[in-house]
Amino acid sequence: MKIIAIVSGKGGVGKTTTTANLGAALAHLVKKKVVVIDANFITPNLGWHLGVNKYKSTFLEVLQGKVQISQAIHAHRSGAGLIPSTPSSYTIRSASDTIRRVLEELKGYDMILIDTTPGVESEVFPVMDISDGILVVTNPEPTAVADCHRTLKIADRVGAHVIGIVLNRVRREKYELSVEEVESVCGASVVAIIPERKEVRRSIVVGNPVVLNSPHSPAAVEFKKLAASLAGKKYRMKFADKIRLILTFKWRKVELKEPKIPVEKQIKEMAIEVTPPPPAVAIPEVPKTKKKEDGRKSSTAKEIEELLATLKEQYETGMLPENTYMNLKGANEKKLKELRRT
Repeated sequence: MKIIAIVSGKGGVGKTTTTANLGAALAHLVKKKVVVIDANFITPNLGWHLGVNKYKSTFLEVLQGKVQISQAIHAHRSGAGLIPSTPSSYTIRSASDTIRRVLEELKGYDMILIDTTPGVESEVFPVMDISDGILVVTNPEPTAVADCHRTLKIADRVGAHVIGIVLNRVRREKYELSVEEVESVCGASVVAIIPERKEVRRSIVVGNPVVLNSPHSPAAVEFKKLAASLAGKKYRMKFADKIRLILTFKWRKVELKEPKIPVEKQIKEMAIEVTPPPPAVAIPEVPKTKKKEDGRKSSTAKEIEELLATLKEQYETGMLPENTYMNLKGANEKKLKELRRT
């Protein structure tokens, strides 16, 4: 069983579209037993892309232990299984062990694709941690590539294996970054170039991946080539598909009067350092309060306030699980109230 996380440095670049089409292509074309999982609890849309809008169970219920993972799998017409999600405030920032445990129950599947939360938020780290490899989706624009660059640096720090970059919504216009520029900036290979096509937008509206809805369109062919590659196979294009691809990439190019800016240097300069959350550290115990002079009471109260601030910071950066944080927070707030009453 191979687990692949589909990630992106920002939203709107086509991460969910990529997940849906790879899942459908792997199942329908390559004949692999595949399940796609929506691990995006902020803006979950994978079900919509696959035309599944009514859910008997969700991935959140699986993680909460309410249902078995096999009960949350919804069958898709392509042959792939879908485990959807609904919007929730639930966080998986410290749920690596839980995710790994529930996915072990899917041993009968050849491949698992996980659609993640966009960006380099702490929600993405647990999925990177348990994955065998990641695909980073981006667009050929400086801002999107800068976010891709940051995402790849994070992946390197957490030890994730990067399969490559999916360059999506490519128009082949002169103001776009070239494949060579993207690879130079990001330090990773572009493994697929998906052209911007109306067939893709139409497939999202009707809830049917483009590899099924318009199987001979240039975008569908590129998704199928990538799916075959992930399965260790080579996709053989039909002659008509080759002609369509040639015509697709001979579109009119925009002539720019001003010279192109040195994008590689600019993007690397604007790429902000993002540090993954360190392992959780032991929380120092608050000194027991004793009835002493007012100065000592004031000092102890200040220590508790500082500890509460530290706990909050560790929770927000993913160092503390939610239950641990709430228990420690409640206990120390109680001590603070007792101090102030005396």
